[in-house]
Amino acid sequence: MTSIISFGISFLALPIYTRLLEPKEFGAVILFMMMGKMIFGFMNLSLHAANYKFYFDEKIDSITNNYRSLYSSNLFFLVLFFLIITGIIFSIQDSFFINLDIEYLNKLNLILAITYGFFDYIILLKTTQLTAEKKSLKFSFIVIFNSLLNLGFSIFFIKKLIDPLMGRVYGILISQAIILIILISLLKNLFTTKISIQKLLKAIKFSSPYYPYMILGLSQSYLDKTLLSQIKGASSVGFYSLGVNFTIILKTIMDSVEKAWAPFFYTKAHEETLESKKRIVESFNFMAFIYMFLGLFIIYFSEEAIKILTTKEYYPSIEIVPIYMFFYLFAIYGYLANAQLTISEKIKYILPGAITGAIINISLNILLIPKFGTLGAALASCFSALGSQAFLFYFGNKFFRLPIEFNKIIFIYFLLFIYTGIYYYILSIEIQVLLKIILKLFLLGSFLLFGIKLDFVSVKKIKRFIKIK
Repeated sequence: MTSIISFGISFLALPIYTRLLEPKEFGAVILFMMMGKMIFGFMNLSLHAANYKFYFDEKIDSITNNYRSLYSSNLFFLVLFFLIITGIIFSIQDSFFINLDIEYLNKLNLILAITYGFFDYIILLKTTQLTAEKKSLKFSFIVIFNSLLNLGFSIFFIKKLIDPLMGRVYGILISQAIILIILISLLKNLFTTKISIQKLLKAIKFSSPYYPYMILGLSQSYLDKTLLSQIKGASSVGFYSLGVNFTIILKTIMDSVEKAWAPFFYTKAHEETLESKKRIVESFNFMAFIYMFLGLFIIYFSEEAIKILTTKEYYPSIEIVPIYMFFYLFAIYGYLANAQLTISEKIKYILPGAITGAIINISLNILLIPKFGTLGAALASCFSALGSQAFLFYFGNKFFRLPIEFNKIIFIYFLLFIYTGIYYYILSIEIQVLLKIILKLFLLGSFLLFGIKLDFVSVKKIKRFIKIK
């Protein structure tokens, strides 16, 4: 629920930002955040995962000095790395950045971007600790308050400063700084001066298997925006990111529902009977179809939403939503496959799919972005998801076989392609707004009928799913 509220605040802020910032400035903010996360992402070594694991290993009734030492050692390493990297950048001559001739890239902006990446990761480190300590109310407060502060300070500084872009940047950084002060106060009992290199190395050793997967994820997540900014300019990043924001609605819903569905899966999986496995497939197929229907609904009405929430300059985002939506639609059965690999203790088989997806993503971005721009980036993401999820789905069913009807799944995806193609046709013709909405609702209703006909959804399945929830 917290993630949905936080995303809701960010989503409702779109009409404000798109009216205060031009597409070029909107895209530059995305590049600013991307650069900070990317640089700091390569060096954080997923130490928050190590903290989480060793917290449960080492605490008894209260937090031990041993854990305080490990926590503080990890934090010291991150602060030291931040100071070293910012010091190196500060010592570089301004002429170096001028010669690079990259839009918005100068010494000050790069230092601010890395500061953002550092703040962002330390907030993740500390909110992960709140999760480990089961302080859910404090966690929820931090996440939601951070979103509200970000919005409030950003609007204030965008209006006050001559440069709206820097107003947005300072709004983000100040809100992060306030959240960090609150988190430091909440978790002050974790700090100690007893820094241990041995404990730091222990944490790095534990988290190192996550590193290749994390690096692949970083390269895959940020390559499209980097190439778009270099080849098509910051405005294209603005269009692209706005379109992606609409598709994230589906991911937010999927992540939230999965948390409730996962216990049902593990309970049924441990029963190890054919009937229990049928129940798993039945419940997941129902859930998958609902995701598909919601994804199609977002695709069909993203045009109206973008026109209402933004200005005419952002209308190119409308064409991006349907293609990029398949990045998440293809990932639906990946949730099931991940659970299958977890229950069978074969997590290492996530890596082949990740590598495949990264190779496809990098190759197609390089090939498609110069020719098709934002649509090329969306296509690259879409096909990389198809490749990675196919491997994940294969290994999941290899190590924990379920009675899945593959033909039905293939057919429902075929229908999604057809309905998305029809949407693009509707976009290309002149038609009254009311008639267009009625046509879209009729098409969505017919897709729902296909779901009923294929036995993905029924009243009985709805009742069963409510019980799971």
